[in-house]
Amino acid sequence: MPSLAEAVAADKDALADYLTTSIADATVSSAALEEIPAADYIVLDTVTVPQSGPGLAGREGRPQVAGYVIVQRPEGGEEAIRVTRQVAAALMGSVEQAVAAISKDPAAAGMTAMIGTVGVTTSGLVESPSIWRGQAARQAQVSFTVSWMSHSG
Repeated sequence: MPSLAEAVAADKDALADYLTTSIADATVSSAALEEIPAADYIVLDTVTVPQSGPGLAGREGRPQVAGYVIVQRPEGGEEAIRVTRQVAAALMGSVEQAVAAISKDPAAAGMTAMIGTVGVTTSGLVESPSIWRGQAARQAQVSFTVSWMSHSG
């Protein structure tokens, strides 16, 4: 029987795989990389696992994966700012749709330890100038959290 940590790690991998196959317009990574690998990038980052109540402690948890949609575009004034923002918002919409599909059928997404529903919340849109591929660029970043219940037994 896998530990809760093993079950959560397997579910995070399955979530990354499902996002990769269902969102063709972006590069998906299951961990933050040193450099942003593509113009449109989705990263699943840190996992926290608040424990359930007594009795099932150690066997059941409510994992929360922090994630980011990061979009980079070459600098180009107001037009580049708007396009960058719009693409980031559209990719976040794709993440929300994928998570809704997983919630309906977690086994089809490979999330075998997941029970209950999967949810996603967004917590902000940050826009800034940046340097990307050695050039001045615009960046839009939407932060989100995916949460679900996992059980290891």
